[in-house]
Amino acid sequence: MALVELGLSRDVSMDKKLPVKWAGTPDDPAVEVVSAPGARMVYSPFVRERPGRLLQVRGQRDNPDVVPWGFWGAVMLGALLVMLIVFRGNSGIQSMWDMLWFMLAIAMGSVMLKLGKKTSLEEHLLCELDQLRGIVTWPVEGRAQMAVPFEEVSELVFGMTHYPISSDGEGTKVHAFSLLLRDGSGRLVPIVEASPNKGETHDVGKLFSRVLEVPLTYVGLGIK
Repeated sequence: MALVELGLSRDVSMDKKLPVKWAGTPDDPAVEVVSAPGARMVYSPFVRERPGRLLQVRGQRDNPDVVPWGFWGAVMLGALLVMLIVFRGNSGIQSMWDMLWFMLAIAMGSVMLKLGKKTSLEEHLLCELDQLRGIVTWPVEGRAQMAVPFEEVSELVFGMTHYPISSDGEGTKVHAFSLLLRDGSGRLVPIVEASPNKGETHDVGKLFSRVLEVPLTYVGLGIK
């Protein structure tokens, strides 16, 4: 759980292609935002419909513990292909040992490409909208599921933020798009905490706004 600053102003930058609804500047710009520890950038968020009128928001997050061996296998095979072209077939192979090492490298690269993961991105469940029970829920690791009833949702907030690339919150920060839900106590709970995919994040917000029958407020670069 952390405190963030939500500055709502007509002077913030915003893509004019979006139908912007500007919120007034509050007396107290500091609001409480619920944030999962160790949260990471979300790539390609989307909504999946499940049986029982259940809508799931899912997205891909980078797992720093995963090594994309499939990707590196493809790189290895590409490098070997370049070597073959440069050496014009087998003219650069001087001995049987050279041929043996070359064939071993091809075999290793092929195994890595076939069996290894092509990326370190993994799909995660971000939140669920249960239309039968009338609640929005979030999976919280090591704790009970967090839930907000439909009647306590006052608005959805879509805006930009400076978000760290690293999961430890340190290092380089980039512009990212956030979609948050404001509950009855005024807290902002992230649906998509930060994503480089503006269109996909905005589409999730429009769908939730329609289902929950609450306004979608745009704040530009106002989430810090």
